[in-house]
Amino acid sequence: MSDNAESVELLINDQRITNFRSYLVESHLYVADGAFRFELAQPDVRAQEGQTCEVWANGRRIMKGIADRITRRYSKNDGSSVTIEGRDYCGLLVDCYCERFPSLANKNLGQIALRLLEDVPFIDLIDIVYAVTNEQYDQSRAYTQIEPGTTVFEALNNASRARGMIFYCNESGTLVFSKPSGQARTLFAITIRDGTNSAKVLSGERNRDASKRYSKIIVLGQQQGTEDMAAGDINVRAVVTDNDAPIKKTFVEVINDDNESPRRRARMLLEKQKAKADTLTYRLQGHAQNGNNWAVNELVSVDDDVLDVHDTLLIYGRKFELSRENGTTVELQLGPPGVIE
Repeated sequence: MSDNAESVELLINDQRITNFRSYLVESHLYVADGAFRFELAQPDVRAQEGQTCEVWANGRRIMKGIADRITRRYSKNDGSSVTIEGRDYCGLLVDCYCERFPSLANKNLGQIALRLLEDVPFIDLIDIVYAVTNEQYDQSRAYTQIEPGTTVFEALNNASRARGMIFYCNESGTLVFSKPSGQARTLFAITIRDGTNSAKVLSGERNRDASKRYSKIIVLGQQQGTEDMAAGDINVRAVVTDNDAPIKKTFVEVINDDNESPRRRARMLLEKQKAKADTLTYRLQGHAQNGNNWAVNELVSVDDDVLDVHDTLLIYGRKFELSRENGTTVELQLGPPGVIE
């Protein structure tokens, strides 16, 4: 079945497919690879694993990736069907391991990305987006060594996190280094007040959990020494505090990296713990609001009397779904703007 109010298309092998029994398209800023799963009502579709795909919703592309798995089945009751499953281009980086293990000492972010991605297929090295400051882009580390068994995604994600950023694949299949949105225009709104449900909310849930939130975070590190470095400068320490934490307790983490990483890591852990201590999930009817598809890294104005939430929040996760039970829906995971992973 499909919902006439929504237009969803899967492009694969020069075919435009619009007739589905069900589908699931999921993106999250802090999950390595976005994923899709389409159960087709067209058993004659010609497609093979390894082919590139595009997913479109309401006339706009929402994902570009590769088909990982194609399943053909039939049964007496349901007839024949085809299921196509895959991931966005970050799935390649998750699967591909570094073949060479060079030192990336004194390399900026662009040099690191080009070095690690040169053997990965499909990735457009020219179109990589560096939505970062010059300082973050040029920041290099005295000692960075790729170890055997490291995937390309792990290496690039570590380089990104050391600079206080996130690394992900956008809807066009372009790799992006950036910080989550925090000052952009607020594109969406969810209002649950005085009998008003303007966003067609089917369900909402707020989960407040203090078990993993700490009032003090200490990150200890040890940077690579040099001949002219004092012994005391090798050990580094960063401390951040959360005065709003409901319980006084301390979290300690040890990393071995450069002088800057413990400070950035401590701030990142603080933001991550604060966000995960107060999570908000909504399921809404449809895939769009006011002509705009719900999308990760966009801001939402939430005015919800039932869950007592009155704030502007960031969409961290978005899941488009078609099912026989609910038609077309979207599940949103919301939290405060900032790095939480």
